[in-house]
Amino acid sequence: MRRLGVIAAATALAILLAACSGGPVAGSSPDPRLRGSWELVAARDARGAIALNDQYVTLEIADSAHSGGRAPCNSYTASVAGGVGAVFVRLRVTRADRCSGAIDNGLDSRYFRALSATTNASLAGGSLLLRSARTTLRFVRSVRPPLLDIIGDSWQLQSLSGFVDYISIDQPWFNLSVQDAHLFEFGTPCGFIVFHYRVTGRNLVTVSAAERTPADWSRCGSLRAISENAAATLSGQFRLRFTKNALVVSSLNNGLVATFRPLVFAG
Repeated sequence: MRRLGVIAAATALAILLAACSGGPVAGSSPDPRLRGSWELVAARDARGAIALNDQYVTLEIADSAHSGGRAPCNSYTASVAGGVGAVFVRLRVTRADRCSGAIDNGLDSRYFRALSATTNASLAGGSLLLRSARTTLRFVRSVRPPLLDIIGDSWQLQSLSGFVDYISIDQPWFNLSVQDAHLFEFGTPCGFIVFHYRVTGRNLVTVSAAERTPADWSRCGSLRAISENAAATLSGQFRLRFTKNALVVSSLNNGLVATFRPLVFAG
């Protein structure tokens, strides 16, 4: 009985010391100062600097059960506990279907390993720093994605500067589909192109574009020039403007302007 009493006392002491150590407890809510939408701007691990290559990587910190984010190719959920000082991060990849290894180039896996290894959090000059003994991730507050309010919507090309007379608004040959807050798909008679973009001030910048299906130019015919120029409008830097029942895309690289209207599918 005395032995059991000693074990119980030792266990209670260990729990008390852990509680007083200030370390985070998995499942507890994160520090309110860490909450919000963050965008990764610099990263290092044991191999050195992690090249972001203008790819968009985010971390959304809410409560312990509703945190997560996205990397170039994968979305993830996360459990974040603790705050400025000691912090605990546990994550799970939830999707892996956005791009090929050529686009990823190892960024996803290195970022996930560094984030999972995090043991310390600090705030400095508007940045969030998540560190371990061998890794550092630096985030800044993320700007609200312009396409956030029209996720799931589809838009049909109504006009394109220089090609207005050749586009029939009765045929959904060219359409824009918003997949998520930083991803949209543009369909043409030649194939489908998936665009990833990021926000820079008032403008949007395409950081990667990949054909979902190989372009079949034999199916384009006389529409090839329209397909190429419409896709060019969504490449590089561009700006969005919403008018009544229309979405206007203005390229800052080539001066092209494309106007889309809501796409209504026949029942």
